[in-house]
Amino acid sequence: MVREPDRVVLAVLTGFDAYQTALLRGACEVFDLQGISVLAYGNCPNSVEKLPLGQRDVVPGSLTCFIRHRRPLGVLVTNSLSPVQERELDLMISSSGIPAVYIGQDVPGRTCVRADNRQGMTALMAHLLDECGARRPAMVRGLSHQPDHVIREAIFREEVAARGIVPDEGLIIEGMSEREITLTAVRDLLRERRDLDAVVTTDDWCALAVVDALAGAGLQVPEDVAVTGFDNYPVATLYWPGVTTVDQNLETQGATAARALLDEIAGGEPAGQMLTPCRLVVRGSTARAGTTTPPEPLTVDTVARIARTHLAIHSGIRRLGRALEECRSVEDASAALVTSLPMLGVRRCFLVVHDDARGGAEADLEEHHESRLVLDYRDGRSHPVPEGGFSSCRLLPPYLDDELHRGFLGYQPLDAVSGLLGYVLLDHALGPVSIAEPIRMDLGRTLEAVFSAEELRAHSARLEELVAHRTAELEFEVSIRRKAEQELQRANAELESEVGIRRRAEQELQRANAELQRSLALDGLTRIANRTAFESYLDEQWQRHRADGDELALLMVDVDMFKAYNDRYGHLAGDDALRVVASCLERSARYPHDLACRFGGEEFVAVLPHTGWRAALTVAQRFQQLLAEAGIPHDVSTVAPVVTASIGIAVAVPTTSTAPATLITVADRALYRAKEQGRNTTVLGTELGERVPGLG
Repeated sequence: MVREPDRVVLAVLTGFDAYQTALLRGACEVFDLQGISVLAYGNCPNSVEKLPLGQRDVVPGSLTCFIRHRRPLGVLVTNSLSPVQERELDLMISSSGIPAVYIGQDVPGRTCVRADNRQGMTALMAHLLDECGARRPAMVRGLSHQPDHVIREAIFREEVAARGIVPDEGLIIEGMSEREITLTAVRDLLRERRDLDAVVTTDDWCALAVVDALAGAGLQVPEDVAVTGFDNYPVATLYWPGVTTVDQNLETQGATAARALLDEIAGGEPAGQMLTPCRLVVRGSTARAGTTTPPEPLTVDTVARIARTHLAIHSGIRRLGRALEECRSVEDASAALVTSLPMLGVRRCFLVVHDDARGGAEADLEEHHESRLVLDYRDGRSHPVPEGGFSSCRLLPPYLDDELHRGFLGYQPLDAVSGLLGYVLLDHALGPVSIAEPIRMDLGRTLEAVFSAEELRAHSARLEELVAHRTAELEFEVSIRRKAEQELQRANAELESEVGIRRRAEQELQRANAELQRSLALDGLTRIANRTAFESYLDEQWQRHRADGDELALLMVDVDMFKAYNDRYGHLAGDDALRVVASCLERSARYPHDLACRFGGEEFVAVLPHTGWRAALTVAQRFQQLLAEAGIPHDVSTVAPVVTASIGIAVAVPTTSTAPATLITVADRALYRAKEQGRNTTVLGTELGERVPGLG
């Protein structure tokens, strides 16, 4: 018996960034008027539910389940980053008989809604070539299987050739619609040649990467090189100069696709290709002298409002990330979410974990999981969660079925190296700043750490039970054999065998406990020692050095202007920067007993046993050299164009009248003076309180 369709439309997206949320805004407005809810499936291209190698292009099992078992009224499908997955998904939808409309694709026999790329790209190239006078344009290519990107590149070539300009294939570079790939490719190009006067990209994110690469090479936009994007993302207005782009009316595309899907649900035939008009948006990145198209008027209030929105969301994301770092259980993670969700504009949040999440990657290939709800957040508060599990095919327990038929919910799988851990359903404002992706990544990392720790504890408990069981058996065997002297030799042999089993079990228990302690002593972000491990190790070394009368050194390191870095690059880039700093500090140590630790936030420390001030200075210099070689860009720093750090050094011979806190205090004061002296320098504490010449 075929299940009756839900009053739900399924939207399949590659994520929840500015592109997808704009489409959803337009679609949801149409569906809301018809009393139809929208379930948006985040088909994250970087996870594909951690399928085994060779199966990365197949449709994830949970998405297959939605289509085959939940039977939505219809499906809205955006591009996948895998052309194979696009074909597989289309075959599945076709075989199910569910109406579907495709956005940004070209699927024969289907309704396909796209921007009029020819109109928009032609206007853009006319502005760039005729008004700005570009004659040596470079092109950053997008994804070769996405029709929008293919058409934009084709128009670029046509318009250049129409003006008698032969396209220079050496100026055609691969961007893959990825910011970091584009940034690297443009930097490589500029190291070889600089005879270009414009760069055309297929999307705004790549255009922003081009602006950064040009600035890093000392080229000015637009005076030396004009830059254009496509999509008109709000973030493009926050750069200086603002990026000239094409607004492809994403909300209109979403609304058009929704109306077309409603027509097919009502029995209508597929409408084929449906194009929405584009609009050229001229900003400062092409505002050269002599251009006739006036730049888009952009007030300070508008930019400030967009900036405030970004800052507020990033602040909430950072707060959530810090709270999740401290979580030791699923309940802790739920509580951390509840405190941060209001700041992120989340109206509803349902966190579900799979009870078979520890079953390994093989379990992820199944379409259903035995699952349980751990967070029910609605109406601005957390609601009690009843005991019991349910099939992941239902998405939510039966008592919450109505929530699936109310407005919008975004589904994101929570995956890890070990497999699919669960999923999160979010009802949030479909604004210009992505919150769903950071929540998914932070939650996934936290749950993986929680489940790993729980598995270690369970393994330790099983070993303890085994030891107790073996011990009881040994005691029984010994008592019996003591009563039978004639069987002493046989009893002794069996006893030795049992003792060996017990010893091996105890050794395994000790190893498991040691591994558990090691994981608890590591900082979750940087994977070096955490503050608890630092305080324990410093106290231990203090006692040893007090006994042998040797010197003990401490380096206190603080990343310069890290808040400005986070505000500029975002908390994910900030996390990456802290990992690099931790690696540099760990590699700068001289001996195995030197310990690098994360003290908190952007502060790090290094404990250097049996080390005087000269050796400590050597370690500090080595660290600053490694950090400089890492070359982490920091274009808002007033110290240097890359990430730098200030260092305070304290050296002491521990005595019975002093405590480890004394060493920390002296190093901290020295660090403070290093900050006062301009940052990116090293200052010695105690009797070496003056700045050491030559250190930078």
